[in-house]
Amino acid sequence: MSAGSYMEFTNRLKGFEKATGSVYIKYSSGLFGDTEDHQQTICKYKKLRYVCVHYGSRRSEPIRRRNQHTTKIGCGSCFSVKYANGRLHIVSYDMRHCHPVDPESAMLYPHNRRLTPVETAEIEQLLAYNPNMGDLKHHIKEKYGKICTTRDIINMRFRRKKRLENAAMSRVKAGDAFDENDAHPSSSSSLSDPPTASNLESLVDICCQQQQQQHQQPEGSPDASFPPPSLTPVLHDIQQLAEAAPVAEVMGFHSVLRNLANAWRRGQQPIVIIPKNDLARREKDD
Repeated sequence: MSAGSYMEFTNRLKGFEKATGSVYIKYSSGLFGDTEDHQQTICKYKKLRYVCVHYGSRRSEPIRRRNQHTTKIGCGSCFSVKYANGRLHIVSYDMRHCHPVDPESAMLYPHNRRLTPVETAEIEQLLAYNPNMGDLKHHIKEKYGKICTTRDIINMRFRRKKRLENAAMSRVKAGDAFDENDAHPSSSSSLSDPPTASNLESLVDICCQQQQQQHQQPEGSPDASFPPPSLTPVLHDIQQLAEAAPVAEVMGFHSVLRNLANAWRRGQQPIVIIPKNDLARREKDD
């Protein structure tokens, strides 16, 4: 057998493995160096040696990882490939195995059970709904033609959980860094001019958009017409406070305004809790 490119060779090898149930892995290889020859570039290798996944024997018991699994059971099946005349040729082979070889058993090898990144992403979406283990295995076999063990699914759940935890931790760290920057504004920001109404424009836009969504009606309904959105009383008070308060005081509640804006962006209804002492002071001033 020969192939005109490395891709063609690997595709034909996969077809042979699927038909026979054998699994071969690359044991050694010799790459072409920097070459301008197009045929050498697409063939990629000067020589290759493939061996059965059960080729060789375990040399000794592992010391650090005593439960480490090995597939080496002394199988001698192998074949060699060499580049000649612009093609990859099989120059020698030994197809004798010391173990049963059939397509059904081959599906249980990790090499054949492994899901692609796209397939893994789809299964992880299903894991969010905590599906039945048996139903999920059946779904994977029917859709992808692969056998998944219980351990495979447990590993996917564990990796998904760790990734979500890391993502949540990253968001928390990013939020802490943002709060720290607010507490220690850079020297480049000017503190001489207090914020005006234009500085609260983003907050006004957020509130107006929320009002518009709350008042939207289906087309053709009698209540479809409503007055244009206006500044809410809460934001009106915030605007007056920002314009009248001293600069130092404005910087003190800058983080509060930012938190309100973030809550409105998420469509939430934030509740501002005023301490009793401040409330009593406000009533006295009024």
